[in-house]
Amino acid sequence: GANPSDGCYNYGMVLSVESSIDGYVYADVSPSNDLSDELTTPNPYIRPGFKIQYKRDPYPSLAHVHFPAQELWYSGDLIWNNRQAAEWVHRVISAKGAFTWSVSRSGCNGCTGKGVSTVNPPVMEFIKKVYALLPIIDKYQFNAHNCDCRSKYGTTGNLFW
Repeated sequence: GANPSDGCYNYGMVLSVESSIDGYVYADVSPSNDLSDELTTPNPYIRPGFKIQYKRDPYPSLAHVHFPAQELWYSGDLIWNNRQAAEWVHRVISAKGAFTWSVSRSGCNGCTGKGVSTVNPPVMEFIKKVYALLPIIDKYQFNAHNCDCRSKYGTTGNLFW
């Protein structure tokens, strides 16, 4: 898509997990979790007083972030800054949420049965580097003001968490 996984506008998903109640999110959220009518600038997450709040109900859902490690869900170049990736992983798991990487694979394109594929070696090395940086104990560097927004895909107004 047009919104890179490491882009500033996906920072809302990290904020959402940090705003969760013991790692759970609920349908009753303020503000609405659909900011698709927002303009791409200014970034809504840097507005003074911006805060995501959940109200408990009987139907909690695990706060979960799922990002591709590369440009697209299962292919493309790696786009993440290692430090930003480590910070976002740390923030999500520290809030009792879950973080999943979508990774590109190699070794078996479309095979069935006994075919085996593996995580692409450069992606596996990226994941190892990210987790080697954990835990993040100093001040966070990548937030709504300075995310690593260098992807050639740019951003869109489709904001959500």
